[in-house]
Amino acid sequence: MVIRAEVHSNDMNAAVKFDATPWFEAASDMEIFALAECGVANPSKWGGDSPADEVARYMELKHRGVSFLFEYLSRMRLSGTNSSTGYECYVSGGDAVAWIKEHRPRLLSALLEVLEVGDIADLPAEGEPQLWDANSAWTGGYSAEKSLQPAL
Repeated sequence: MVIRAEVHSNDMNAAVKFDATPWFEAASDMEIFALAECGVANPSKWGGDSPADEVARYMELKHRGVSFLFEYLSRMRLSGTNSSTGYECYVSGGDAVAWIKEHRPRLLSALLEVLEVGDIADLPAEGEPQLWDANSAWTGGYSAEKSLQPAL
């Protein structure tokens, strides 16, 4: 099972798609709830806040593309080119819910409260909707290696 996620620099010059399953396997219930709370406004897309940033940070040493993204950010800060460039991370809420149903089913009722939905049928379905642009196919890798390795 894949939990699709993406992280991109705020300047949109670097973007990486990755499988967030290792983070979910290592995360505590409270960490998963904190991430789910990032999806209250859009239950199919969890992120854009500190708990999602932690997913990307966890994956930094586990995924080459995510590591390149953080290297890009570091280079931008050090060069002064764009010292305020940050990043945003998003996780597919549908994929996350499917994983939780299979691996931590005891969390489902509390998840309904966190996401402010009334019934389990109202939770997002696995893979729906697409987390990223429909023109960009899921590859499990990073999407823009050249932009992740800028010449300084």
